[in-house]
Amino acid sequence: MLVRVPATSANIGPGFDSFGIAFNIYNEFEFKLGKAKENNLILKSFKYYFEKLGIDCPEVEINVVSNVPRSRGLGSSATCIVAGLMAANEYKGNKFDKYKILELATDIEGHPDNVAAAIFGGHTIAFGSTVTKVEVAKNLKFYALVPSFEMSTEESRNLVPEFMDRQSAVQNIAGAAMITNALRTGDLNLIINAPEDTIHEKKRFKIIDEYDKIKEIFKDSHSKLFLSGSGSTILLVSNADVDFSNEFDEMDKLKNEWKILSCKVDNEGATVYGTI
Repeated sequence: MLVRVPATSANIGPGFDSFGIAFNIYNEFEFKLGKAKENNLILKSFKYYFEKLGIDCPEVEINVVSNVPRSRGLGSSATCIVAGLMAANEYKGNKFDKYKILELATDIEGHPDNVAAAIFGGHTIAFGSTVTKVEVAKNLKFYALVPSFEMSTEESRNLVPEFMDRQSAVQNIAGAAMITNALRTGDLNLIINAPEDTIHEKKRFKIIDEYDKIKEIFKDSHSKLFLSGSGSTILLVSNADVDFSNEFDEMDKLKNEWKILSCKVDNEGATVYGTI
């Protein structure tokens, strides 16, 4: 059995822990009956499915072709969780629908943003096991600016405040609603001018090396920069017809190596081929 799961970018600014978007970068997981090589997140997720059913879990060997950068804010761990659960579900004759898989994945991950997008594809807004999916306008273009350094999710999450004031909450609600509508309609001006996130981005950007330099490089381009998940990747959003050749040349001069991945939205989500 082969399970293919897309990379995802979470938050998209003000959609903290609830927004996700899937891209056409994939991790592929092969499952076959046999002895597991290691007790990793994929196997733990596979076992969790059987625990929820209250039945014995078969022994499986898992092989991975990894294309999603790890510890870079592109949902690498979410691909592992979703792959384990969907492989188990396929093995048991698809007892659960995708909404139940999302519930189990959120149990494991702790928040639904990446796993929802990985399961359903497109742009997702999720809270708990409730999710809605939005088709992203085709005129929008996305680039993942992936640095050579990793970012600890735990360290990044520790920067997020436990409480916020009313005005900041109102600003985030407005910004999140505008971003979703702009992704749906392709309104880049709205994406650029929507209220800034007040929960996490400013604090997290401070620990992203060279972010200020990248912000300066793109300041006159018709685009928007978001932190992808908890970092360290930066998500660049613009129109498909914008040429960033000069800006990308300037990025080559930076101290860190920044890999630039041109991304298309994956609208299918995780897919399963064959059986164990």
